[in-house]
Amino acid sequence: MPARSARTLVSFLLILATSALSQSAPPRRRAVRPNPATCSRPNLLLTLSKASVCAGESVTLFWQASDPQAVVFIAGIGSSLPSSGSKTVDPSAGIYSGRATNACGTGTEAFAEVKVQQNGTASLSVSASSIQQGQTTTLTVTVANVSGWSLASSLGNGLSPSSGTTSATVTYSGTRTGSDTITLTANGTCGSLQRTSSIVVAAPPQSGNLRCCDGTVSPTCNNCAKKQGCCSSHGGVCGCPP
Repeated sequence: MPARSARTLVSFLLILATSALSQSAPPRRRAVRPNPATCSRPNLLLTLSKASVCAGESVTLFWQASDPQAVVFIAGIGSSLPSSGSKTVDPSAGIYSGRATNACGTGTEAFAEVKVQQNGTASLSVSASSIQQGQTTTLTVTVANVSGWSLASSLGNGLSPSSGTTSATVTYSGTRTGSDTITLTANGTCGSLQRTSSIVVAAPPQSGNLRCCDGTVSPTCNNCAKKQGCCSSHGGVCGCPP
């Protein structure tokens, strides 16, 4: 065979072999990467069922990522949460924060805040635990963080003032005798508060003898200056100057 024909045959065979290899070999796959021009990191929205609560109450935290395929991290809640969900939480944490992540990266941090309100305070004190009928004494009402307060006497005795919004000194008039219970009711941010104090209003002494604090009359004592030992079994002497 002439040399030229041989070379032509070899070239033809090489072309056939290359074609066969290219047809039998599987196509090469290229890795698909996010296109920076179109890929966006997910945003996360955090919301709470209440913006403020009272101590002991619970709230529900809701989250929603802009990408349904995103994975959510919320501090104190979880690190591989679904793109949306909710959970009952203790509001004492105050501020909740989280981020959402997808194939393009991690989005900006989101926040939700809840405030725990403190209830008001109230107290009631009396300057004298017992008085004689017709006398007066004072009560001290001390309040904070309340919208208002009121006083009531179980005997219906006079109280001035009987209501208010701030701390005050109240005049109590003992017109009716007996053991009186004074009730203070204050309206706090997280509910009402009640405080009580007692005052004994004794009737005037009969036949000049001293009246005991339980309402009885001493059979022997008739002088406030000599009341030592009088009514020792009846709550002491009421109606004498202190």
